[in-house]
Amino acid sequence: MADTAQQPGDGERSPYTIKSLCQELIPGAIDLATENGRYAHISKRDTYYKVRNKYLTHPLRPYHREYLLNRKSGESNESRQERREAERRIRLPLDYDYFCQSIYSEWEQKNGMDIRVITEPLGVLIEPHTGEVVDLGTKEVEEYDFPSFRYDKIFYCEKRTERDKFTAHSIAEKYDMALVFGSGYANVAMRNLLKRAEEGEYQIFCWPGADPDGYNIGRTLREETARMPGFSCEIIDLGLTVEMGLELATRPGVQADLEPFEKGTTVSEALLPQLSPVAYDYFVNRRQRIEINSIDPPSYRMQLIEDLLRENGVRPKLLPPADNLEREIRSKADFTLRYYAELIADRLLDVDAIEDAIVEEFREHFTLGSHPEKVIRASLGKHPEKAWDDEISRLIRRIYRKKRSEIEERVAELVLEAASVFVDQQADSPDEGEE
Repeated sequence: MADTAQQPGDGERSPYTIKSLCQELIPGAIDLATENGRYAHISKRDTYYKVRNKYLTHPLRPYHREYLLNRKSGESNESRQERREAERRIRLPLDYDYFCQSIYSEWEQKNGMDIRVITEPLGVLIEPHTGEVVDLGTKEVEEYDFPSFRYDKIFYCEKRTERDKFTAHSIAEKYDMALVFGSGYANVAMRNLLKRAEEGEYQIFCWPGADPDGYNIGRTLREETARMPGFSCEIIDLGLTVEMGLELATRPGVQADLEPFEKGTTVSEALLPQLSPVAYDYFVNRRQRIEINSIDPPSYRMQLIEDLLRENGVRPKLLPPADNLEREIRSKADFTLRYYAELIADRLLDVDAIEDAIVEEFREHFTLGSHPEKVIRASLGKHPEKAWDDEISRLIRRIYRKKRSEIEERVAELVLEAASVFVDQQADSPDEGEE
């Protein structure tokens, strides 16, 4: 949207900061985005656009707070102001990431969650054995019911790109474990899902990388954050530690590369006390990391995960309680017996052949005589409300009732003959060796 509001003069100052004005605008923006209750749910991005548009045209917009660039060495006020104006021309003063991570999250801490604003899915849960995929946004998590006795473990991986490797190695199926793939940090919806799972006595594992964000992802899955005060969840962290990465690099045939941090990477203050001396040295002093993706070959990553799962007490394969187990055994046995009984009956009886034989042998009894037209007209005289084709059906059924016993006896004879042939064939053939 174009910047159309009149800028205050040099001597004018808004009483607001960018953050304070936007936070004041949020409730009205939510009402506007939902059209005052017409829509039950909106996304955070919907809210952002409404806030941004109101901010850009607000009479007390704090221009003096926008584009506060750091002064370069020896730079004059005029040069710095020119750079500010250049920035103003090419970008808006309020971007989506800043709105979500700072403005909205702080507003939410002060005012509580507004149930109308839902988190967009940033990850997926994949059930073992069924392969069902569940998007993990606010609404989807609220509606998701954990399936009975399908899995009792959840594995959180911050890298969506690892999904195909987990599939190729059947990790979920081997351990009766749902896989959750995120894109870095877990959102509120995903953390709520893990908390529900913990309360349901599911084992929860995570596997972040050996970098400040990876360590912090593990920490924020376990502990409270500004957005979720009071939160805690029992997580078994299989994370790639710096020590582990350094040791892996010494193994024959395994590659685990150290690499410098990306520009702007910082170490969270909350994380610093939890770092080992080695991790502190690499993160704070050397500014180096070891990413999950740098461990090659990829198949070794999967083997490493399985080793770590076993070392950290992964439960055995899931079995339901005895009552459920017995009920399932009976159900499966009944289904199997019915299925094979039907197969045997189909092999024993050539139903089409028996039908053809009955038609061939008894058709002459159902011709309605040598003058069917007279028979039908006479019958219609007694039943004038009938159509001619309906009356034919009635007359045929009447003949069948008279011949029923004879037809049934003949069908039984044909069935016995077929059964006798089947038994003889089975006696002469070897076992098929089915499981």
